[in-house]
Amino acid sequence: MGRPLLAACAAFAAAAYLGLGRNWELAIAVACCAAAIAAIAALRWRIAPALGLCAALGFLRGGCAGKPARDPALDAALIDPALDRGGREAVRIEGTVTEAEPRPGGLSVVLRIERLEARPGDDLRSPREPPLATILIARTPVLGRGASIRLFARLRDPPRALNPGERDRRRDLALRGIAYQGSADSSEVLVPASWPWQIVAGLRARFARRCADVCTTPARGGLVTALGVGDRSLIPPEVEEDLAASGLVHLLASSGLHLAVVALLVRWGARRLWLRGPWASRARAAAVASLCAAPAVAAEVLLLGAPWPAVRAGIGVGFGLSAGLCGRRSDGLTSLFAAAAACALVDPAATHDLALQLSVAGVGGMLVLADPLRDFLPRPLPPLPGPARFASTAGRVAEHLVRLGCATAAATLFTGPLIAAAFHRVSLATVAANTLGLAPGLMAIPIASLAVPVDALFPPAALPLLWAADHLAGLTLLAARGFAALPYARLVVAAPAPWTALLWWSGALLLAGWPGSLGAGSRPGRPAPRTRLRRALLPTCALLCAGFAHAASPRLSRSLRVTFLAVGQGDATLVQLPGGAAVLVDGGGDLRGLAPPGLDVGSRIVIPALAELGVTRLDAVVLTHPHPDHAGGLFAVLDQLPVGEVWLTGESGPGRIGDLLRARAQARGIPVREPVPGAVEMAGVRIEVLRSGWNAARSTNDNSLVLRLVHGDVAVLLAGDVEALAEAELAQSGRELRSELLKAGHHGSRTSSTDAFLRGVQPQYVVFSVGAHNPFGFPHAEVTARAQGLGASTWRTDRGAVTAVSDGRTLRVEQPLP
Repeated sequence: MGRPLLAACAAFAAAAYLGLGRNWELAIAVACCAAAIAAIAALRWRIAPALGLCAALGFLRGGCAGKPARDPALDAALIDPALDRGGREAVRIEGTVTEAEPRPGGLSVVLRIERLEARPGDDLRSPREPPLATILIARTPVLGRGASIRLFARLRDPPRALNPGERDRRRDLALRGIAYQGSADSSEVLVPASWPWQIVAGLRARFARRCADVCTTPARGGLVTALGVGDRSLIPPEVEEDLAASGLVHLLASSGLHLAVVALLVRWGARRLWLRGPWASRARAAAVASLCAAPAVAAEVLLLGAPWPAVRAGIGVGFGLSAGLCGRRSDGLTSLFAAAAACALVDPAATHDLALQLSVAGVGGMLVLADPLRDFLPRPLPPLPGPARFASTAGRVAEHLVRLGCATAAATLFTGPLIAAAFHRVSLATVAANTLGLAPGLMAIPIASLAVPVDALFPPAALPLLWAADHLAGLTLLAARGFAALPYARLVVAAPAPWTALLWWSGALLLAGWPGSLGAGSRPGRPAPRTRLRRALLPTCALLCAGFAHAASPRLSRSLRVTFLAVGQGDATLVQLPGGAAVLVDGGGDLRGLAPPGLDVGSRIVIPALAELGVTRLDAVVLTHPHPDHAGGLFAVLDQLPVGEVWLTGESGPGRIGDLLRARAQARGIPVREPVPGAVEMAGVRIEVLRSGWNAARSTNDNSLVLRLVHGDVAVLLAGDVEALAEAELAQSGRELRSELLKAGHHGSRTSSTDAFLRGVQPQYVVFSVGAHNPFGFPHAEVTARAQGLGASTWRTDRGAVTAVSDGRTLRVEQPLP
């Protein structure tokens, strides 16, 4: 094997990833098995003992990281129904800040809790094993790592994954050793951080304020701040959404791009100065330049807040500079995986950090696949017509653009499965956006980075730098907005299974020339492009078959499937009809109003769930009534999925949310209708509109659309948020109400689900769409007791999405998650 260190580092990092969160007994057992297998394989493969040893050590390092420490008294208080905490009652906490990063709405810190009161009013005490908690502090002085603080925090358990396709935040935090999360209004500093971290935190906060004051728009100021110090908290959500859709969001990642630009510029400047000085003959210019670049890179890592991607990039750049100091060339792939293994050695949880995974995959993709992709185009490119000087310059520019496009395509191919798994979407505009629109952002990085120390030392001198960075940021935002508006810039996809991700990466490696040598210097022994293309066809065909099977599965179904999504204190119901048609009834939301793009329930929960359930198109979107906890998530759905039509009640609602949704639908060219009482047949299911129309004399809840789905002998009643008045009118209307399943009106409020109404429906199952520890106490105990007294089993979405499946004769209800 030509790169034993590369293989050993990759084995260690991969094993640490797999071992994290396991019991240490299992870690020891697996490590022993790995060592034994390696010893046997050594008879045929000399590198096997080293790989087996590294894998065993990596698994041990991950398995011995331990599980999050918890405090029993605090755990008991969190689940005590008498307190009804719900994260609302604050407890006094003292601890040490281990991480601090600005976020929209405050400063997010990871706090090692050293003293706490488990219940409000208890005495402060020290837990036997200090637990970790992530806390968002709304107002706080500048905090650096290592600061000791006191605060009153509203703690709770991190949320679990309750829906298909939803990220499990509890598991993600547990892998980092974090047991609790919460929020606080303010904090008091007991002991400041050590001077390096305090200086870094002060510089970052000062630069953020300076950009907000100087830059022409908040969006530009937020982008310049992110490019200079890695603080993304000031970027408006809609701008970050455009950057993500266009594929330019990697500019915000505090990783190799920032450090590479800084290292190259410092190294270039130091080399030029050294060669022009009288001491040029005393030492090699390359060695001196590497020595000058090293402290600049270290300072940049600290200035970016030392996230794992920046640490990885800093270690990798350090390897490269060390090679330059010794007069040798470093191997990019070996440096990349050695840096990743170093991060895993320091903290195995780093291997589960999505930003670090994307950083390693993106850089590895460019090193492995960028040049092989260039082989598919003529070398050199055909000359352009025109004068010789123009043709030469244009040819060089075209070659640079082609290479940039190949590098972007390579990084996109390698990061694609990770992005699809994390965000349930991919962007087909990435290559074009990075080829044509990346330059202003790249130019802004060194300018913004230089502006940070200049502004701290002499603020007037930083104004020209900030002016230049501001205008370059404006060009970057313009490019992001333009490319995000292209068709298929936001393509919703299901999260790939691990085996499909492995197939994808296998195809990419085969396209790069594997099993031959990869990376720099591999061109002479690389197979011909057509040979590599033929080799990559097998995994590609397997992926296409898997994707076709996933897409065809709902279309082949003959069942009615109704999924009540867990969207917190709101409503969202997906109805999957036989043959693949689908209807979404309400989309969840926030009672406080519409959330920013990307942060709303539709983007976070509803769209990933639809993708996981195989829904790529909605035949209809129904808003039962215009309240934000039902309508807020539908805006993202209309933006990102094809929709046949939208059903509305005609009422404007609070904040004119009904009118806003109508306008959004019309802007997308989606027909809007206001259904009248009657029935519509769709894919073998009769959808009965039992109640519709807006009556100004009634409340918005009582104006809700009420739908009854009839599939053979099975019926499902979706009651919106109707209350006692509307229920009485329905009971007296003479319409058929009997249904096997009832989605309770108004989340199980005592103002709904009256005894007369329940007796008319005669449900076997009642589903309450509620949020955990909601402030209203839904579902009210008397409503639950009333339903159970009639023989119905009750289900709650705060414990996970509820799925009902009908074959036309029987109904099966299950709650598969968590």
